[in-house]
Amino acid sequence: MDHAAREATNYVADLASYTRAVMLDTVQQGFTIIVDDDVSVQVKKGSNVSSLPNIDDFLPLATQRNLDFIPRNHIISIAPPPKEHTEKLKGHDLTKMFQFDHIQYLHTKYLTSKNKKGKKTWDELSPSINRTVQLTKGYYYTRQQALCTFSTNLANIWSGNIFGRCLDRLLLVYLRVHLAPEREGAHMELVSKLSKDAKERKAKQVKKRSGTRQILRRETRYLTKCLKRESQDQISDSDRENWQRRAQSCQRRRATLYAEHQRRKNLLTTSNVPPVDETEDGEADIDQTAISNAEHALEMGEEEGYVTEILEEATESDDETEPEDEAEPMDDVEPKDTTVSNANKDKKEISSKRIFALKTLTKRMLLSDDTVEDNIQQQIRSAWKQKTELSEKEMNIVEQCIKLLKPYMPSQKAPRCIMLHLPLVMLSNTIQRVAGYGNFTREICPHISPASIQALPVDCRVMSEVLSSSVVYVQIAFHFSYSLL
Repeated sequence: MDHAAREATNYVADLASYTRAVMLDTVQQGFTIIVDDDVSVQVKKGSNVSSLPNIDDFLPLATQRNLDFIPRNHIISIAPPPKEHTEKLKGHDLTKMFQFDHIQYLHTKYLTSKNKKGKKTWDELSPSINRTVQLTKGYYYTRQQALCTFSTNLANIWSGNIFGRCLDRLLLVYLRVHLAPEREGAHMELVSKLSKDAKERKAKQVKKRSGTRQILRRETRYLTKCLKRESQDQISDSDRENWQRRAQSCQRRRATLYAEHQRRKNLLTTSNVPPVDETEDGEADIDQTAISNAEHALEMGEEEGYVTEILEEATESDDETEPEDEAEPMDDVEPKDTTVSNANKDKKEISSKRIFALKTLTKRMLLSDDTVEDNIQQQIRSAWKQKTELSEKEMNIVEQCIKLLKPYMPSQKAPRCIMLHLPLVMLSNTIQRVAGYGNFTREICPHISPASIQALPVDCRVMSEVLSSSVVYVQIAFHFSYSLL
């Protein structure tokens, strides 16, 4: 059973890699919709670099914090989706991409030796990738169950309002870095400082030994098991050598853990530093949770922005599902001195409340098909319903944002389709990672961790396949309901 679960996990990981590769390749190249006697899709041959967005247009240089995520030549290689004839895609094969039938098509194309032709649209949008994965013989129904689970997880990712959430996050980041750059920069510096202080404080504190004691007990039980299996008479010589090797490795681990256990014990007896889990003067538990999450992220090699976002979330009242609440640390504080000069008032940055109002206005105009590039400022003034008129700076920023993002907005008449929403989601992820908001990015495909084994759904067919020999398969009769006769 364990071997079958590992085979299913490896299979899902390979399938997820090919699925993600198809997504990335299609978004980078782009495609067009051609209407003749029938509706067809064609991949663009050679993308026009001048038509692609530049990261400098979205983020000033001072706000490009994670240099590792800046694309080559600062050009974001994400082609906008087609605008014409999208209303004729209802029921088309393009709208069925990355659903169950298309996932099964990707399995046949990239993970088997069959050269079976699929649907014309799927063949056109599937890149040629060298087949480097060789599936183990057998486990046919086991892989089918794993494919169904993967397809369901992928559908769940795109079933919600992922497009709207990514658009909200993208607009908030854009408006903040342009209309309130000093406050946004000070906020990110504060979060980074809190992250470093938490790391230094964690390094100075002594961890409690309860966790080490539990690990020692578990290793002792495992050592007893290894010695017991080793002493059995009915096992083979190879198995006996394996159990001896496991027992030796366990003894080495126990010796290392016990030395660390004694070292912490001596530190606790000779030092007045409290353990990590023990707080004094009513210290908040959320700080310890944020420190632990930040330390774990640093140990796993995550970027600085990811660690700072963990601490930023710990100071907020709501979770990620409400991105509007994260602006609370950036709210303006009214000055105590009421005699503020007019020059200081002019230099005062845009408040968070007004930024959210501008975000709502920009989003409404982006999603509307009536917004045209000619005379955008007049349309913005007509759509603005607040009492305070828009300043020239606000007008220019909103106009520039609409011009940058309008090509990535699908038409309201177009059917719901992953291929039409995917470019903006990836654009939002790229900009947020560069700006240091990596914790708010969205997954476009299920991620298979190599450290965890996927759950193996067990039914009669899977049991027959798993328990049968790899050389001589046991013939088991099944009822039409897949129950054993």
